[in-house]
Amino acid sequence: MAEMPSEIRDMPCPEIESDMARMTHQSADLEKQIEGNRKKNQTAWFLGMLFPPTMLAVENDKPAKSQLNQNQARRDHLIVASSEKGCSSLNRADHNFR
Repeated sequence: MAEMPSEIRDMPCPEIESDMARMTHQSADLEKQIEGNRKKNQTAWFLGMLFPPTMLAVENDKPAKSQLNQNQARRDHLIVASSEKGCSSLNRADHNFR
């Protein structure tokens, strides 16, 4: 893991908890967007075999996937900071870990 940003290292527990909740909700929204586009893309690929211009409708979701990666890195830092500070209300089960 990359070095923890001082911005996160210096956060008090309530702010860590708030930021973690925000990251979790934002990531869930991004995952829904990607899933919705995946279904559209499957249809576009299928139709693209019959009518190639439909392939132009495929969404690659690079911005959303990049944001998800950034969110995960930030959440990792928040978890470490929370653990180091002994923030009691954050635990792995609360934050959608896989």
